Amino acid sequence: MSGFTFHFPYFPTHRIDPTARLRLATVSFLALSSALTAGSAWADCSTDGLAKTCSGTLGVVNFTDASTTSDETASLTIENATNLGFTNTQTNNNAIWMLNVGAPEYSQAPAGAVLDIDLDGFLLVTNRGPGAEVLSTGSVGQTHGKSKGSGKHEGKPGGAGGAGGQVTATIAGLNVNAAAEAILISSSGAAGGDGAEGHSTGFGRGYGGDGGVGGDGGAVTVTLTDSALSLGTGLVVESTGGNGGDGGVGMAADYSAHGGDGGNGGQGGDVIVQVADLTSTNGNTGIVAVSHGGQGGEGGVGENTLTSTGDGGAGGVGGAGGSVLVSNTTPGGTGTL
Repeated sequence: MSGFTFHFPYFPTHRIDPTARLRLATVSFLALSSALTAGSAWADCSTDGLAKTCSGTLGVVNFTDASTTSDETASLTIENATNLGFTNTQTNNNAIWMLNVGAPEYSQAPAGAVLDIDLDGFLLVTNRGPGAEVLSTGSVGQTHGKSKGSGKHEGKPGGAGGAGGQVTATIAGLNVNAAAEAILISSSGAAGGDGAEGHSTGFGRGYGGDGGVGGDGGAVTVTLTDSALSLGTGLVVESTGGNGGDGGVGMAADYSAHGGDGGNGGQGGDVIVQVADLTSTNGNTGIVAVSHGGQGGEGGVGENTLTSTGDGGAGGVGGAGGSVLVSNTTPGGTGTL
């Protein structure tokens, strides 16, 4: 295990035969290996509402709640480890430590998410998903069924995507060896719903519904200190606006048809990353900090079923990204980007 030095207990070897010395060394090594590797075991945690605290023997932590609301805050605290590290043997791509919050209804924003890790060189090893992950994701906008019949018919507009919640992560003393992202911290707005089809079968016009706007990404703040990241992508911090919904199809048999407009993409939230005494090794990317808006939805098709003509809807406008600030406060570090 890179970064650790194994010290076996001292025994006066002139009093112990060679086979006994071998048995002592083997027992000592197995004990240390047990402290470092817990397979797929769950961590020792307690939960109080939307607050989970894990300490003692640390293993897998999955704190997921898809029924939160925007006036709540979900928190995960990891501290006071009694083992030296944990090697992931899960067969899925989930993070070893995960805080994941969502909202239950269309167009809603979830709770804010707070991750607090305070350790002393604890090692996470995984060849699948991230070592640690925080996700706060809005719920998608609703897409309605088509409106069809004689006379004028207008498709309903798509619902707006829910905004992502505010995310804060404070991490100290964590070492991660991961094939993917070592640590992923993200707030994502959801996609807007698509506009519904408006189809007139005769004696009227058909109008497709407009696509819903994408939800905005929430603000994300991360502080990472006294940690080491090996392999993989490193620390990834992002705030993402949801894509706008597509405009609905407009169809008509004997009058004009008009496609719905695509919804605008959501805005990316502000991202702040502060690091100190961070080591990145073995090809690890280091830090990726991103804020980007969602794509605008496509305009819907307008089609007269007799003449194959009609007016298509306009495409939506892509959302803007927020500000991104990365600073290194290590003495002699590179400062602020």
